[in-house]
Amino acid sequence: MKSFLRQIAEQYYTAYGKEISDFCFVFPNKRAGLFFKKELAAVMDSKTPIFAPSMLSINNLLLNYSDLKEAEHVTLLFQLYTVYKRVTKSDDTFDNFYAFGEMLLSDFNEVDTYLIDAHQIFTYISDLKEIDNQFSYFSAEQIEIIKRFWGHFLSDDEKPFKLYYLKMWQSLEEVYLQFKAALEERKIGYSGMIFRRLAERMKRGDDLPSGYKKMIFVGFNALNPIEKTVMSYFKKREAADFYFDYQSPLLKQNDDFDKQYIKTNQSAFPSQFTLEEEGRAEHHIEVVAVPSKIGQVKETYRILDKLFTEKNDEDAYLRTAVVLPDEQLLMPLLYSIPPQVDTVNVTMGFPLSQTPIAGFIQKVVDMQKAVRRSKQTETIYYKPVLALLRQPYVQMAAGEEVTNLKAKIEDKNLFQVPTELLHKGEFLTLLFSNCTTADGAIDYFSELAHSLENVIPPENKLDREFLFYYKKSVNLLRLNLEEMPMDLQVETVYKLLRQLVGSVRIPFEGEPLAGLQVMGMLETRLLDFDTVIIPSFNDDMLPRKQRNNSLIPYGIRKVFGLPTYEDSDAVFSYNFYRLLHRAKTVYLIYDSRNNKVKNSEISRFYYQLKYLYQVPMKERTVTFEIESRKKEPLSVPKQGEVREKLLQYLNPNSNKMLSASSINDYINCPLKFYFGRVMGLKEADEMSETMESSTFGNIYHQVMQQIYDEHKNKLVTEDLLTEVMKNTYKIDTFITQAFAKHYFKRPNDKVELTGYSLLVARIVRSYVMKTLAFDKECVPFTYLESEKNISKQLALSNGQKVNVKVLIDRIDERKGVVHIVDYKTGGMLLQKMNFPNMEALFTPSPNHPKEAMQTLFYSLVYSDETKKPIRPTIYAIRLLNQGTELSCKKEPIRDFSKVADNYKENLVGCLDELFDFSEPFTQVENVECCRYCPFIKICQR
Repeated sequence: MKSFLRQIAEQYYTAYGKEISDFCFVFPNKRAGLFFKKELAAVMDSKTPIFAPSMLSINNLLLNYSDLKEAEHVTLLFQLYTVYKRVTKSDDTFDNFYAFGEMLLSDFNEVDTYLIDAHQIFTYISDLKEIDNQFSYFSAEQIEIIKRFWGHFLSDDEKPFKLYYLKMWQSLEEVYLQFKAALEERKIGYSGMIFRRLAERMKRGDDLPSGYKKMIFVGFNALNPIEKTVMSYFKKREAADFYFDYQSPLLKQNDDFDKQYIKTNQSAFPSQFTLEEEGRAEHHIEVVAVPSKIGQVKETYRILDKLFTEKNDEDAYLRTAVVLPDEQLLMPLLYSIPPQVDTVNVTMGFPLSQTPIAGFIQKVVDMQKAVRRSKQTETIYYKPVLALLRQPYVQMAAGEEVTNLKAKIEDKNLFQVPTELLHKGEFLTLLFSNCTTADGAIDYFSELAHSLENVIPPENKLDREFLFYYKKSVNLLRLNLEEMPMDLQVETVYKLLRQLVGSVRIPFEGEPLAGLQVMGMLETRLLDFDTVIIPSFNDDMLPRKQRNNSLIPYGIRKVFGLPTYEDSDAVFSYNFYRLLHRAKTVYLIYDSRNNKVKNSEISRFYYQLKYLYQVPMKERTVTFEIESRKKEPLSVPKQGEVREKLLQYLNPNSNKMLSASSINDYINCPLKFYFGRVMGLKEADEMSETMESSTFGNIYHQVMQQIYDEHKNKLVTEDLLTEVMKNTYKIDTFITQAFAKHYFKRPNDKVELTGYSLLVARIVRSYVMKTLAFDKECVPFTYLESEKNISKQLALSNGQKVNVKVLIDRIDERKGVVHIVDYKTGGMLLQKMNFPNMEALFTPSPNHPKEAMQTLFYSLVYSDETKKPIRPTIYAIRLLNQGTELSCKKEPIRDFSKVADNYKENLVGCLDELFDFSEPFTQVENVECCRYCPFIKICQR
């Protein structure tokens, strides 16, 4: 089946030959002209070369007649803001005005494009009776709609929003008139304004010579009043011809479309030549359900890969189009093009806001907003600083400095990072410079963009292209602020830049007549392809739901003939069915997810094809098979390197030693011991403002040690503790010192506790006071020492000896009994201090009494240090008033020697198993023990 453009090329070349060089073909867009040139070249006699005719888009044609230049969008918004403030006396800042200005500019553009009388549409009605007089030329139905609109606003109900809307509406006509006058004075304008001026000249009958013998308008559909005026102007001069692509039978079967567009347009603008009416092509339509967004991209890859494996030639690429209703699939698609496709032409613009450059700049803005200044220092909150330091551009620019800075910030827990610390090298000094004025902010972003040019390597063409458009946005903002100076805050510059970047779309066009074609639905106008693939064939994408980005209500738009969502749907419908008409193979891929996360509905065009037009379609569903592999229990044999590392614990000259916590790890899961103690794996150490429980415990331990070390080997009495508790200044000093060492990781610095750290410090103090108050109930006792380190060897059953160590929190003596005190500042179940038997201490379980096992281990190791009785004691701070004794079989353990043999027998049995090299490290059977394990992802439990 011949393409529509081929038919026109054949007709005109056959009829006019060389004379065609004096003609101008006008298309809805520039791309159609390029494809028409290709079709014309194909039908021409290669032996008789001729000059190609002119080919223009409708916009370029109209701009050729204008004395005004089309202004940049941001320029228009700045000018509109200036006029709006002058007319309304508003004190709105520009960033508050921006969204409103976007709507206003869009409405003004449509008012002009559709040749609406601004006075009529923006008129202010103070009395409903005025409607009959002012709109007498409207139908009764239209007048009723206007009355309903104004009747609502003229009711007695005076809500603030209604009053604001009425006040705003009263000013719109004056804003519109002054805005256009200001633009005309500057010799610039927006498209609707520029084209309206031309249309009004044409209506007056001004002589506007085209310079061509004939104007041929090709492929238009939903004509706006300006387009109709232009076509009528050239038609009256008998120098125009018109061709509409309405050959699809599916379009003609739609009575509403046929009446509104086909018959109306063909009657008003007839064609000189009758194009060959072709029936519907014998094509294959496949509807593919995919339960995933990215899955649709993968299915597109599969289709393209198969297609180009069978037909691997340049024409096959050019005759294939991937049409993307959802622009968010563009980047995933570009990364999923089959390797045999070496040329891709992307006609749809990609949002600059979704590029890595825009992401980087947003992180820069986040950092700038986090700057804090005092009289002497300037700091930045650590999170945006670290986020920037992790950015690839920053790492490319200052790799070594970045690594050192990150380490310093994390090691020292710098939650507020001094800016002088960040000024390392030229790039980082610029990056972490502070913006204090609006002009300074624009200079800053301009210099940063210039620096990035030296960072991004030349071969990274895509990122350099993104950077080019970002620089263009910054320069555009600078130029507009120079032309129309405004008193802006730095925060406003950030917002302006974000909004400006959000409006920019990057054209990805390559050679338009080569390679696989990737485009949006609007870009397909007038183009025909053998193979069409449409992902995102969902009802919210095709037809795309239009946002109501207008101040003019639906009813008023309808009355005055402004476009509504129905018109938008009709345009999508035309483009879709026209595209399908000449395609041989069509793939309609949609997201079939229907759950709480995503509720997807296939496009309404599917139902029309299936039930209204009864088009045969093949339907299939893509499923992702997930292999269910039986999880084999993990085990690691104690051989080779593993065996060598274990033997170090048995070497008396080695510093490898078992602690109570490492033995607890082995008891709860041998594999956990292997990962953490043998292989040395650790959890990712990330900065957190929320204090880790271990850090809290370390602070408390240090404070208690400092308090009691002043009374080492002395008798502690009630009076002494009373004096200690009174000296809160000293206790607070100890707490601050402990924070400096364990939380801020700056033991030699003087730190100030504020905010969160001050709150936690108060909790530490309450724990300390609670402990001292409890100790007052236990006096008198002799304080011996705290944080006691003991290393020794413990004999196994086979005679080998294993290195062990302990760090005892506190040791004191009460009435001839040595108390081994283990502080517990975290949450702890009281039942863990009461266990049924010694075997329970060495049996894995979710509620394993590890605290009891640990305190008894301390007692065992310390038993060689004294001949006196030893009592294992746990100070669970939150449960102090409920007791500190351990008990086995409900019998309190007040003399460790009475349970020592039983405990040691079980301990040695556990260690014998650990050093039995024929027994591998295995996972614990009870998965409840794995709930808080840091290695759970490795085990896949």
